[in-house]
Amino acid sequence: MKLRFTKIREVKAPLRAHPTDAGVDFFVPTDLKANDIKNQGTQPPRVDSFVTFKDSILINDGSVRLFIRDGKITEFSMGPHSSILLPLGVKVSFDNNHALIFFNKSGVAANKHLVVGSCVVDSEYQGELILNLNNISNRTVSFNAGDKIIQGIILPVICAEVDECENEASLYSKESNRGSGGFGSTGN
Repeated sequence: MKLRFTKIREVKAPLRAHPTDAGVDFFVPTDLKANDIKNQGTQPPRVDSFVTFKDSILINDGSVRLFIRDGKITEFSMGPHSSILLPLGVKVSFDNNHALIFFNKSGVAANKHLVVGSCVVDSEYQGELILNLNNISNRTVSFNAGDKIIQGIILPVICAEVDECENEASLYSKESNRGSGGFGSTGN
């Protein structure tokens, strides 16, 4: 099994930090432009402040701040409870009957309280990988271009047929001990 990739932006190549790591690390591209990061907040993105410094620009739409130098994002920050779509700068290919699943990097999730949202990449997808990143904390968190941000794991997929049953009686072949018992029904 190989995860084949091609870079479509200036970005570090996906890699395993250690040969036995389950996940392949992905990084923030170094050539993102102001309109590449999409704010997924409940309010439509709007520019509240646009500040020009000697050699850089700060764009702040209320929940996402972009620091731009020479037309490229050098740093971005996410306000509390914000959500963004972040291009990862690569396209990938891998065997059918598998999926690339994004998982949180433990350090990023624990230290910055960020979690990945949409995380399944099907083998037929041929576009740029886009990360849905959510700040679940009450504080602003920041990233620099080039930072390690997420890990992906290729997992086998069983492509089950989807078959509607006429009623509940035809859904199950036998009664189970658990039945319809939900949360906590199997004990502590």
